[in-house]
Amino acid sequence: MEKSDWKNKIITGCKISFAIIFAIYLCLIVVSLIFPQEHFSFFNGQAAMLHDGFVIKDSGEEITIPRDNDSRYPDGITIAGTLPDNINDKDYLLVRLAHQDCTVTIDGKVVYDQDYTKERAGNHSIFASHGGYTALISLQEEDAGKPIEITYIGSLPGYASTIGMMAIGTYSQIMSTLLHYAGVSVFFATCGLILGILMTIAGLDQLHRSKQDIVFHAGVFSIFISIWALCDNVMRQAYLNDLSMGFYLTFLSLSLAVTPIALFLNVMQRKRYQKFYYFVAFGNLFMAMILFLLQILHIVNYNYSIPLIWTGIGILVIGLLCTVILDKKKGFPSYLGGVFHLGTAVMVICVIIEILRVNKSINYQRGGYVGVGLFVFQLSLAFSGWRAIGIKNKEQKEEIIASREKTAAMGVQLVTALVNAVEAKDPYTSGHSNRVAMYAREIARRDGKDKEYLKRLFYMGIVHDIGKISIPDYILQKPGRLTDEEYAIIKHHPEKGEEILADVSEMPWINVGVRSHHERYDGKGYPDGLAGTSIPEEARIIAVADAYDAMTSDRAYRSHMDQAKVRKIIEEGKGSQFDPHFADIMIQMIDEDTAYSMHGSTGSDLLGIVSLTLHLEKAAREAGAFYTSEDSFQEIYNFLKKYARRNHTHIQLILLTMQEGKGDQAAACIKLTDAIRNTIRSSDIMAAVNESQYMVILMDSTSENTRTVIERIRSAYGAEYMHSFPFSYEIKQVEG
Repeated sequence: MEKSDWKNKIITGCKISFAIIFAIYLCLIVVSLIFPQEHFSFFNGQAAMLHDGFVIKDSGEEITIPRDNDSRYPDGITIAGTLPDNINDKDYLLVRLAHQDCTVTIDGKVVYDQDYTKERAGNHSIFASHGGYTALISLQEEDAGKPIEITYIGSLPGYASTIGMMAIGTYSQIMSTLLHYAGVSVFFATCGLILGILMTIAGLDQLHRSKQDIVFHAGVFSIFISIWALCDNVMRQAYLNDLSMGFYLTFLSLSLAVTPIALFLNVMQRKRYQKFYYFVAFGNLFMAMILFLLQILHIVNYNYSIPLIWTGIGILVIGLLCTVILDKKKGFPSYLGGVFHLGTAVMVICVIIEILRVNKSINYQRGGYVGVGLFVFQLSLAFSGWRAIGIKNKEQKEEIIASREKTAAMGVQLVTALVNAVEAKDPYTSGHSNRVAMYAREIARRDGKDKEYLKRLFYMGIVHDIGKISIPDYILQKPGRLTDEEYAIIKHHPEKGEEILADVSEMPWINVGVRSHHERYDGKGYPDGLAGTSIPEEARIIAVADAYDAMTSDRAYRSHMDQAKVRKIIEEGKGSQFDPHFADIMIQMIDEDTAYSMHGSTGSDLLGIVSLTLHLEKAAREAGAFYTSEDSFQEIYNFLKKYARRNHTHIQLILLTMQEGKGDQAAACIKLTDAIRNTIRSSDIMAAVNESQYMVILMDSTSENTRTVIERIRSAYGAEYMHSFPFSYEIKQVEG
């Protein structure tokens, strides 16, 4: 088995493992939420906090509650005091505990005894563990003013003698007090959980439809981090039945969160650092699984694994920082945008503030700043994920378009090779095919067709006579009229052309104009006898263009017809030979061509094709210059290459580009147009590619120095305009 196969199997196995662990994790959430610990009504006021009136039983030292761990009491501590006088039967005593056993004695009677560091009586779950929790002890009216003792025993040195907050009030008042301490964290964690669920659902849809997993990873991370925040605050007893479950969810959520965020960042950085992110993601997954097993087997407490969890998070953060800096330095593209960086910065600032406040006191009710920071970070993940998908989709579309264009270009090269083969047999066909293609495209353009339609039609026109490659030379090159038998052979060229192009799969539409361009509107054409609109539209357009060029071109047996006669024939052929609509457009073009520029000459005169290209775009003519589109410019260049090859001459293109300046740019354009027109030879050609770029074609550069031409143009343009609107130039040698 190849190395890549092993690598794929390992990655697949890790992903399956992650899916299994995630499923177990979700099951834990469901189990924890099935039976809430106690239903409570709307909050009504705050519980009365107990701060003073307590002493350490052994020493009599007065203390203030809450109180951080005291190293003098490494095994635990007992405090003593007196309950308030205003206690009702519905009141509870809240005692906040941190990984501690707790015994509460009121008036010498034990009312609460929780051995929380061991499996509790009746709880045989393998998940039984311990963590921070809140003891709620029911009080009676008779307990008012009675002495109370509370013993704290902790198995963790840092928590053994910690004394958390204490309060007395109804259940709803106590919950209101807890919410006061943890409300910000709970609110933002809940919002983050909802956001994470929505992102995960949307991510699954994206994963199914387009294999995009960015939003899914961000959503899973948001779920993990939100559950961690919800389970690691003083409110968790309000919605968790089993605090052991909450303990597991707290640490499992935090330990698993690294995996989806690492996979998310891997995609966002275009998989340039895939080895690093896979190492972190699946290394973290493996660590989380091991710690999970050690915890449920009561071998190692999760609290001792916290440094490992934070180490994994630290490695990810440092790696992200290094890779971002490296990307910036090398100029690599990334899906990580400003919003992600802003969200990260806000989260880091909030975490730093939280750490500083927690370090001041272990009794600090943490979570508020972290909740805000994490939610902002989750929002940045959601935005960045959807933004990345948008960019990826756009890039994929561009890749598809580029691939199609490349494939189409290969098809065009193939078609061009075939057309060249026909031209070699029949010089007349060369100029004819190009002119028909241009006439057809102009008819379609005037009819309002889109750019893609025009491009397809142009290629159809170029190859409409490709089937003539199968016609014997003596028929194609016969100087006189054809016999009936010879004409019958000629009539098969549409079918032959279709057969030749049948395998051009990149351009399946190209045969439309090839097979049907000799069909007549009245149904008397060939090869299929189609009539009216049953003839493909492109073929109806090409039929008009084909007939026009046949009549306006010189043939071996006759000269081209005069323009008036051509117009009359097309007018008379409306509805019989030609589609009336497209015939009318052709007649309109004839009427506008008062100089009779639209006519062919000898088939090898491709320079005439260039002039015709410019003529057909005369609607954009300004100040004596022809304007041409960039597509047409490329066609012109291709025609010139053919011309240079066939006539063994040197042709050069000069592209003059006017720079931005100050003053009247329109006047400068007119001045530059005049300067070009008045300084080039009559055999040369000028055109404007756009408003600020001009093209000069030097037909015989061996007898005209290019630099001299540019200097003449600069001189005619004038120093004043060169100062206000200077132009740059580029010289391109046309080689056949």
